[in-house]
Amino acid sequence: MSNICTHYPSGNTDVHDQRLHYTWGDRKTQTPDGPRYRPQIISLHISNAWPYDDRDVIYPVHSENMFAAMRILAESEQYVTVKASDGSVHRIALSHIFYAETVKHAAKLQIHTLDGALTVNKTLSELEKQYPGFFVRIHSGYLLNPAHVTNIRRFAATLSDGTQLPIPEKKYTQVKKLLLHETAEN
Repeated sequence: MSNICTHYPSGNTDVHDQRLHYTWGDRKTQTPDGPRYRPQIISLHISNAWPYDDRDVIYPVHSENMFAAMRILAESEQYVTVKASDGSVHRIALSHIFYAETVKHAAKLQIHTLDGALTVNKTLSELEKQYPGFFVRIHSGYLLNPAHVTNIRRFAATLSDGTQLPIPEKKYTQVKKLLLHETAEN
């Protein structure tokens, strides 16, 4: 039996006394350096933490109690919680986000991560307000994660995945100062 933290899109977290049953697998992702394998939960079942009872023949408990804490996520990591267009809720580590861009002619945006792009029912302004200090606005249509900027030159920023994002001429000096300030702090 463990205390399980449930993270809600609003930012609230509840702690419940529940049991986790999960199966792990390796997820293959393609990176510029070749394939990379990352552990991923394939299936997860959460149940109430009722003590074992010999009379329970319908739902017997087939697991052992863990007495040592097991940490799946690092505490120091910061996360962004968003609701995707399909209604699913995603909790994405900030270090996995490259940038977010506006979807033209819609109040949606695409968040580009290590695992691909995710379409979200939100605007850039809403994301920026919900997570102040996480992103730098370089353009009316782009927010980027300064941790992934590898190069900034006149009117463009290059990210660690090779993506080049435009920086308007009028905003270039301001964006350059913001990015230099962000990298100096980290």
